Parts: sequence; structure tokens; C-alpha cells
Amino acid sequence: MNDPEIEFFELLSNNWNAANTVLSDAPKFTTGWYEQGSTEPVVSVSTPVENEATGSASGYSSIKGDGTGPDSEINGVILIDCWCNGGQTDQNPKAVVHSLRNEVLRIINSNYQATQYRNIGARGTGTKLVEDEQNPVMHRYQIEATYQFSMSELIA
Repeated sequence: MNDPEIEFFELLSNNWNAANTVLSDAPKFTTGWYEQGSTEPVVSVSTPVENEATGSASGYSSIKGDGTGPDSEINGVILIDCWCNGGQTDQNPKAVVHSLRNEVLRIINSNYQATQYRNIGARGTGTKLVEDEQNPVMHRYQIEATYQFSMSELIA
């Protein structure tokens, strides 16, 4: 199985449609944190957090699909940030971030079975942030995307 950062990076970059945004081109896609000095809007995928879905005293939460033994179901959350400042485009950076957010949500929710992970999704909620210690001010929207897998899928 690929790292979830790579899965979501490829899902977004391979399915991006700039016509669905206020930009004429796709943004820059990255894994990890925002790259200082970027001259274009950015969509970054980072910080997966994974937890066992349910557990018991044994540490297992289910039986493998083929019935051969115990398994653990894992729920994951990964952060997807949409970034833009006024120096990167002639568009309003708030409008850019909003349109990037909408395209991220469209891609993830319309391709929920297109990755190695099960049940991927992203709610329409997130966190709108303003990085006002930077000049020009950086506008950002952070989306929490979710996914699932079982340990038997990971080590198969």
C-alpha cells in the first residue's frame, strides 16, 4: 500500500480540473508543509493520523476477510491545505482558496473508491485560517480527509 500522503496527492493532482476554480491553471501540489516562496497557489497533503477503529483487550478489532485470523481496522485522517496569498495571483486570494477547497472536496467525494484505501471522504467542513504574520497575508483552508484500511491489507 502506498503512503496515504502519496495516494491523496496523486488523486488530487491526477483529477484536478482548473475550470472548476477561479484559476486558469492547476495549483502547485505538494506533500508536507507549504513551501515558503511559492509563486503560485498551493494544495498540500500532510500529517496522516491513524487510530484503531475499535479494539479489544487483544488489540484486534475484526477477523480477516478470508477468516484465517484476527485483524485490526484502522481509521485515518489526513490534512489537505489550500493556500494562496495576494502576491500569487491577480484573483482575490480568499476566492482562490474557496475554489481550491471546493475542487478538493469534489475530487475526493466523487472518487471515494479510487484509491487503495477504503471509504475515503472529506466533509464540507474545515478550518479557515489567515497567516497574518506573513506579508502578503496568506489565506488557507484546512480540510480533514478520512480513509480506512485493515492491517491485513497493509501487510498483504
